[in-house]
Amino acid sequence: MTLKNEIDSLTTEFNNSIKSISHNDIDSLNEIKHTYLSRKGKLSELFIKLGKADQFERPKLGKKINDLKKSFSESIDEIEKSFNSNPKESSDENIDLTLPGDFISYGSKHPITKTIDEINFFSNRIFCCIWT
Repeated sequence: MTLKNEIDSLTTEFNNSIKSISHNDIDSLNEIKHTYLSRKGKLSELFIKLGKADQFERPKLGKKINDLKKSFSESIDEIEKSFNSNPKESSDENIDLTLPGDFISYGSKHPITKTIDEINFFSNRIFCCIWT
Protein backbone atom coordinates (compact mmCIF):
# COMPACT_ATOMS: atom_id res chain seq x y z
CA MET A 1 0.00 0.00 0.00
CA THR A 2 1.39 3.36 -0.94
CA LEU A 3 1.63 6.23 1.48
CA LYS A 4 -1.00 8.17 -0.44
CA ASN A 5 -3.47 5.28 -0.03
CA GLU A 6 -2.63 5.01 3.67
CA ILE A 7 -3.39 8.72 4.11
CA ASP A 8 -6.76 8.31 2.40
CA SER A 9 -7.66 5.21 4.42
CA LEU A 10 -6.61 6.94 7.65
CA THR A 11 -8.84 9.90 6.78
CA THR A 12 -11.88 7.68 6.25
CA GLU A 13 -11.07 5.69 9.40
CA PHE A 14 -10.84 8.90 11.44
CA ASN A 15 -14.11 10.25 10.02
CA ASN A 16 -15.89 6.99 10.83
CA SER A 17 -14.56 6.97 14.38
CA ILE A 18 -15.62 10.61 14.88
CA LYS A 19 -19.12 9.81 13.64
CA SER A 20 -19.39 6.90 16.07
CA ILE A 21 -18.93 9.13 19.13
CA SER A 22 -22.09 9.41 21.19
CA HIS A 23 -23.21 12.77 22.58
CA ASN A 24 -20.98 14.06 25.42
CA ASP A 25 -18.78 10.94 25.50
CA ILE A 26 -15.52 12.63 26.37
CA ASP A 27 -13.72 9.36 27.10
CA SER A 28 -14.12 8.02 23.58
CA LEU A 29 -13.08 11.41 22.19
CA ASN A 30 -9.90 11.31 24.27
CA GLU A 31 -9.26 7.77 23.08
CA ILE A 32 -9.59 8.88 19.45
CA LYS A 33 -7.33 11.85 20.13
CA HIS A 34 -4.75 9.52 21.65
CA THR A 35 -5.04 7.01 18.81
CA TYR A 36 -4.45 9.52 16.03
CA LEU A 37 -2.65 12.56 17.43
CA SER A 38 -0.42 11.19 20.17
CA ARG A 39 3.29 10.67 19.95
CA LYS A 40 2.89 7.02 19.05
CA GLY A 41 -0.33 7.57 17.12
CA LYS A 42 -1.20 6.73 13.58
CA LEU A 43 -0.18 10.12 12.22
CA SER A 44 3.27 9.73 13.76
CA GLU A 45 3.60 6.42 11.94
CA LEU A 46 2.85 8.22 8.70
CA PHE A 47 5.58 10.76 9.41
CA ILE A 48 8.02 7.90 9.96
CA LYS A 49 6.98 6.29 6.68
CA LEU A 50 7.38 9.67 4.99
CA GLY A 51 11.12 9.41 5.50
CA LYS A 52 11.16 6.27 3.34
CA ALA A 53 9.11 7.82 0.54
CA ASP A 54 10.50 9.02 -2.77
CA GLN A 55 12.27 12.36 -2.41
CA PHE A 56 10.20 13.95 -5.18
CA GLU A 57 6.90 12.96 -3.55
CA ARG A 58 8.03 13.80 -0.03
CA PRO A 59 7.07 17.54 -0.04
CA LYS A 60 3.56 16.84 -1.37
CA LEU A 61 2.97 13.96 1.01
CA GLY A 62 4.41 15.91 3.94
CA LYS A 63 2.08 18.81 3.25
CA LYS A 64 -0.84 16.42 2.97
CA ILE A 65 0.01 14.74 6.28
CA ASN A 66 0.44 18.13 8.01
CA ASP A 67 -2.92 19.29 6.67
CA LEU A 68 -4.45 16.04 7.84
CA LYS A 69 -3.02 16.51 11.33
CA LYS A 70 -4.34 20.06 11.42
CA SER A 71 -7.83 19.01 10.32
CA PHE A 72 -7.87 16.13 12.85
CA SER A 73 -6.96 18.43 15.72
CA GLU A 74 -9.45 21.10 14.60
CA SER A 75 -12.32 18.63 14.38
CA ILE A 76 -11.47 17.16 17.81
CA ASP A 77 -11.26 20.66 19.32
CA GLU A 78 -14.59 21.57 17.73
CA ILE A 79 -16.24 18.48 19.23
CA GLU A 80 -14.71 19.26 22.64
CA LYS A 81 -16.13 22.77 22.46
CA SER A 82 -19.56 21.42 21.60
CA PHE A 83 -19.33 19.09 24.62
CA ASN A 84 -18.45 22.01 26.87
CA SER A 85 -21.22 24.30 25.66
CA ASN A 86 -23.99 23.09 27.96
CA PRO A 87 -26.84 25.49 28.77
CA LYS A 88 -26.04 25.25 32.50
CA GLU A 89 -22.45 26.30 31.99
CA SER A 90 -23.32 29.14 29.63
CA SER A 91 -25.48 30.78 32.31
CA ASP A 92 -22.49 30.73 34.68
CA GLU A 93 -20.49 32.77 32.21
CA ASN A 94 -22.78 35.77 32.79
CA ILE A 95 -21.67 36.10 36.42
CA ASP A 96 -19.25 38.95 37.05
CA LEU A 97 -16.62 37.55 39.39
CA THR A 98 -15.11 40.96 40.06
CA LEU A 99 -18.15 42.20 41.99
CA PRO A 100 -17.92 42.09 45.79
CA GLY A 101 -19.70 39.25 47.51
CA ASP A 102 -22.66 39.42 49.85
CA PHE A 103 -21.99 40.92 53.27
CA ILE A 104 -22.01 38.30 55.99
CA SER A 105 -22.63 39.57 59.48
CA TYR A 106 -20.63 37.73 62.11
CA GLY A 107 -22.15 37.85 65.55
CA SER A 108 -24.39 40.64 66.84
CA LYS A 109 -24.16 44.02 68.57
CA HIS A 110 -23.43 44.24 72.26
CA PRO A 111 -26.57 44.86 74.36
CA ILE A 112 -25.24 48.20 75.67
CA THR A 113 -24.52 49.34 72.08
CA LYS A 114 -28.07 48.36 71.10
CA THR A 115 -29.49 50.39 73.99
CA ILE A 116 -27.40 53.45 73.08
CA ASP A 117 -28.52 53.18 69.44
CA GLU A 118 -32.19 52.99 70.49
CA ILE A 119 -31.83 56.01 72.77
CA ASN A 120 -30.17 58.00 69.97
CA PHE A 121 -32.86 56.93 67.50
CA PHE A 122 -35.75 57.99 69.72
CA SER A 123 -34.07 61.20 70.87
CA ASN A 124 -33.44 62.18 67.25
CA ARG A 125 -37.10 61.57 66.43
CA ILE A 126 -38.28 63.61 69.39
CA PHE A 127 -35.97 66.54 68.72
CA CYS A 128 -36.72 66.49 65.01
CA CYS A 129 -40.43 66.75 65.72
CA ILE A 130 -39.94 69.57 68.23
CA TRP A 131 -37.77 71.72 65.97
CA THR A 132 -39.92 71.43 62.86
